[in-house]
Amino acid sequence: MLVVSATGLIVGSVVAERRRVGEELNERTTFLNSLIENSPFGIVVQDLSGAVQLCNDAFANLYGYQRSEVVGQNLDDLIVSPASRDAASALTAQANSGREVHQMLSRKRKDASLIDVDTHAIPMVQGGQVRAVYVIYNDISVQVRAATSAAEHARSLNELVSELQRRTNEMTSLNELGSLLQSSATADEVFALVGLSGKKLFVTSLGGVLYLFKSSRNLLEWSA
Repeated sequence: MLVVSATGLIVGSVVAERRRVGEELNERTTFLNSLIENSPFGIVVQDLSGAVQLCNDAFANLYGYQRSEVVGQNLDDLIVSPASRDAASALTAQANSGREVHQMLSRKRKDASLIDVDTHAIPMVQGGQVRAVYVIYNDISVQVRAATSAAEHARSLNELVSELQRRTNEMTSLNELGSLLQSSATADEVFALVGLSGKKLFVTSLGGVLYLFKSSRNLLEWSA
């Protein structure tokens, strides 16, 4: 009787432990599924061949698909433009090898429009082997456009400042030339001053000619 009772206790303990582990596993699975489904970020799980095993609504909405159009399809075929296929394949290979990948990428939606996404690919390892890849997508198109606009604005502003500085330098040189010409006593002095000032004003020019009005004011005369 004691042996039977002890065996029964052991069996009962094993069954209770298995039930407890099963309940914990179910709780964790439910919690994980809730995190995926309620995440504001697009989430997809793909196997090592690139086929989508599951995705959340945020992912489907981000790329303009129904979830039924995504699951079972090759992820790169859905969201990678032809020009980015080689880079996308290299990224997938890194994740499949067990390396976590974090990059800002351009990806295409169902309507072929492009969006900028912050992409985080995390290998899912079981038993020491990568079984699948968990990928999170965050749409950063607005931030990228804002940054691009700011950079263009800064570049335009720098160009404007450079142009204003160039014009200021030209006006300064012309004013200096005018003052020097007024104090010149001979034509040779005038020619020399104009030659020096011309080099400052026309920095990209390889040469030039100076013409003077004749006293009659109806004819230009070339001066060597």
